[in-house]
Amino acid sequence: MNDITDLKTELRTALKQRRDAMGEDRRRECNQAIRERLLQMEEIQQARNIFCFISHGSEVDTQRLLDHWFIQKKRLAAPRIMDSRRMIAVPLTDWSALAPGQLGILTPRGTTEFEGDFDVCITPGLGFTVRGERLGYGRGYYDQWFGSHVVKFKIALAYECQLLDELPTHDQDVNVDKIVTEKRIIDTA
Repeated sequence: MNDITDLKTELRTALKQRRDAMGEDRRRECNQAIRERLLQMEEIQQARNIFCFISHGSEVDTQRLLDHWFIQKKRLAAPRIMDSRRMIAVPLTDWSALAPGQLGILTPRGTTEFEGDFDVCITPGLGFTVRGERLGYGRGYYDQWFGSHVVKFKIALAYECQLLDELPTHDQDVNVDKIVTEKRIIDTA
């Protein structure tokens, strides 16, 4: 492995531990603040087509966001991992369309890809910088997916404890446009 890859691996472990160390009450408070900030954003209010990850473990909760968007009749899609290199966006109309997949993460049952472009992609990650650099989980699914799909706004959800001054990056790493935390909305442009 090279130095950047080794550093990314170490950072992933440290950032996951930092996120996991938040107490449930604190995480619930932060999730509510993040959700409120996100839903007030013009990009979200005007969005018709939203690609959103399904939260798992100590990630910022997206399930209540999805409930809100189901009611609003937004056109939604969720990620489905097809193999070790490929992720697709599958239409999502309600919770019954999901089943536990890899590592118990809820995943769409279907394999038909969403048709059209996305106004917003709600993007997961372990770490971020205020410049929009993103440290994902290490497989490159989102970086690769962004390379072949049109998304107007890539918005990350993160706790303040996931923000770093610097992140090691590769040329193929794709930055996010905005980061929403419990304290602020960061415009990375």
